[in-house]
Amino acid sequence: MQRNVNLLEEPSEERVFEMQSSDMFTGTVTLPTTEFAPGEKFNIQVTALTEQVSGVRNISCTLKEYTQFHVPLSQNQTREFQGRYMKILNSTNSLWSGNEHTKVIPLTIPENTSFGCVNSMVDIYHELSVRVYFTSKNGEIEYVTINIPIHTISFDDSSESEQLPCYNATELPPSYAATTQCAEMGAVCVPERC
Repeated sequence: MQRNVNLLEEPSEERVFEMQSSDMFTGTVTLPTTEFAPGEKFNIQVTALTEQVSGVRNISCTLKEYTQFHVPLSQNQTREFQGRYMKILNSTNSLWSGNEHTKVIPLTIPENTSFGCVNSMVDIYHELSVRVYFTSKNGEIEYVTINIPIHTISFDDSSESEQLPCYNATELPPSYAATTQCAEMGAVCVPERC
């Protein structure tokens, strides 16, 4: 999956998010953007800023799709919440070796991912959950999690999708006068061709 050529011309800014768990782990999560199309592949970069990274064990990345249903209330234009459903679209785990300070994890937005949507009946939104597991000073396994909003959008080239299809020239129908004469005579007329 490639992005729209027009979008490639614009400089893309990486998105950097900080994560911290007391004094045990400090790090960053870097994404190329927060807008992806279904089927698109991208890398998640997790960097440990903590001096001692030997306690980091592994990283899990989970892409979630949330759907919230609402019923509009006729009295005052507000929406009444009815239900929320979460579906895991993609999940991956990666071990962290003791000498690494940066880990790159590939992830794909599945083809069957719904586009983000907000209207009076339904809200669909996506979230990337990055969790880093580490061993604390007292030997217990702990983790820090950051949840990053992800927007699923279409990267179709709008100039192509807005173009009308090609049409072939068609024959003009017979003139009204010729058709009327044929009807009066009770005969079937075949119009002359140019």
